[in-house]
Amino acid sequence: MTPVICTTLTSSQRTAIESLIHACSAHDRIRLSFPFDDGDLFVFLYEEHSLPHDAPLSVSAAAAFSFCGPDSWDCAAFTHPSFRGRGAFSALLEAGLSRLPRESSIFFYVDPACRDTMAVLSALHAEHLADEHMLELSPENFSKFISIEESSGSLTVVEVPGGSCRTLHITIPNGEVFIHCHASHHYLYGLEIAPAHRGRGLGGFLLAQALSVLFLREPKPVRLQVSGDNVAALSLYKKTGFRITETLSCYLF
Repeated sequence: MTPVICTTLTSSQRTAIESLIHACSAHDRIRLSFPFDDGDLFVFLYEEHSLPHDAPLSVSAAAAFSFCGPDSWDCAAFTHPSFRGRGAFSALLEAGLSRLPRESSIFFYVDPACRDTMAVLSALHAEHLADEHMLELSPENFSKFISIEESSGSLTVVEVPGGSCRTLHITIPNGEVFIHCHASHHYLYGLEIAPAHRGRGLGGFLLAQALSVLFLREPKPVRLQVSGDNVAALSLYKKTGFRITETLSCYLF
């Protein structure tokens, strides 16, 4: 099996990974998405003899994207049922780690109903952190529940240089949020209000302001993830129009 590492996918590579995910979903009877558009780093293994073909068999594949700095990575990984227990994922993980900073924290998002996945995480001594919800908001479902004064001048939007996609840093006094802008959607993360100013509705105000700016500029769906224990955040996002699309367990490696 031959490892391949890249930062973007060709159409044939994407086709091979889509076929892999379909095989895994059918075998495990679960639904997990693969971050084709979000990934900063892709790692996958091909069967040796299939490499010359246009759509080779992808044995195992993973995608990782950084958040909150270069040492924290969200990761999604799949291994074809026919190749499990044969060292494919170990080779995949080793190849991927070789491209990340030595002290990186890897967060795997998995469906705990998959026994093979849970066995691998146990062997890795990965630590269960929390259950995470993936949410999505379409522009037409956006509920601007907070009155917004467009002329207030309190919102600042700055484009962050570098990275595999355009990133916006949106701030108000005592609050900030980040947006990854992909071709098909936006990804919202890092919404934070200064501790001394929490409980005053600033989080909702910032969220509504940021979404208004995004949908005015590029009316595309917005995605985010939030811990199942964060009841306040879940309530805020649902009130804004977000809906849960997936519920996963987060493990730290």
